[in-house]
Amino acid sequence: MNPKLKNLIKEMFYQFTEGNEKMDNASIVRFIKSVTQNKSNISESDSRVTNFMKSNDKDEKGYLCEQDFINFYEDALKKGKEKVVLDNLREMGINEDLSKKEESITIVYEENEKLPRYILGNDLAFIQNFIQKYYKNQNDNTFLIDFLLYLTTNENIYNDVLDNLFNNNEETIKKDSFV
Repeated sequence: MNPKLKNLIKEMFYQFTEGNEKMDNASIVRFIKSVTQNKSNISESDSRVTNFMKSNDKDEKGYLCEQDFINFYEDALKKGKEKVVLDNLREMGINEDLSKKEESITIVYEENEKLPRYILGNDLAFIQNFIQKYYKNQNDNTFLIDFLLYLTTNENIYNDVLDNLFNNNEETIKKDSFV
């Protein structure tokens, strides 16, 4: 078994057992409800729970240990039930590449914030400095407005800049014609 998958299954085990080293029927209920997204009431004596325990507690100790839980997934993979395993993982917030969904989201979010277009478009001080240094004496503000549209600035910043431009230069076309 892939070591990363094995570690994820271990994490799932401890999540369902709430940190215990034994998966009892109450833990199995949490497991079944999580991976099946079952909203109904499942009791500890439900046949799905008792059958899961019976088929995976090979030593008949009355609970599943971490290795029993790993064996359950290993057996499923050996029986060609990869789709079921992937579906279980997906319901637990794990992608097919075995990354956690929140990690993927975080990476995308962090990467977007590093893009120059994002940084420049959401930095009012930069935009004000840019205007002051390069276009303060220009009669044609069309380039500046096009530049701001290209940056996809924060709407409030965009409106503030346009207000400042048009308040400082009465001769330009009305702001509404650019929006």
